[in-house]
Amino acid sequence: MNIILASESPYRKELLERLDLNFDCRPAYIDEESIWEKNISPLEVSIELAKMKALKVLEENQHNLIIGSDQVICLDNQIFGKPKTEENALVQLKQLQSAPHTLITSVCLASKEKTVTFSNETILSIRKDLSEQHLKYYISRDLPLNCAGSYKIEGMGIALFEKVETTDFTSIIGLPLMELSKKLKDFGIEVFK
Repeated sequence: MNIILASESPYRKELLERLDLNFDCRPAYIDEESIWEKNISPLEVSIELAKMKALKVLEENQHNLIIGSDQVICLDNQIFGKPKTEENALVQLKQLQSAPHTLITSVCLASKEKTVTFSNETILSIRKDLSEQHLKYYISRDLPLNCAGSYKIEGMGIALFEKVETTDFTSIIGLPLMELSKKLKDFGIEVFK
């Protein structure tokens, strides 16, 4: 069974390469807006998006194992999407600076026989001592305009935080490898041979 990562994210690709597995990458073009409009929790949004990605790629790759993943950032059940502009990024970072927020990373493993999903939650606290000037400087350096929550923790964005509480740091970047390496066994794939 071949593995396909349903993503064009260079970060997810780099993470999966750590497990020394052979895989291909194929982006899943899905209608994310259809899920955002539903009245469901941030956790359910994350799971549904990961599942939609995996199942979309599975349609044309029935004899493969597809890995789909998605992340949702939320504060008080408000979901933060990709800012797309520097102005929106500043607004998001200022809002997220007000209190600890949650980053939910969900994964869907799908084959024609079965589908398995799991999620990982991380609590992040942005430093309160950072001024608007600091936040603008960060945005101009990392340009996190296509990143939910307006930061790239794998880049300079790590300096924004005073505290990160997680059981798997790789989930913050986009693919929780600790749980994934265990779940792959359900599909007959061993990380350790």
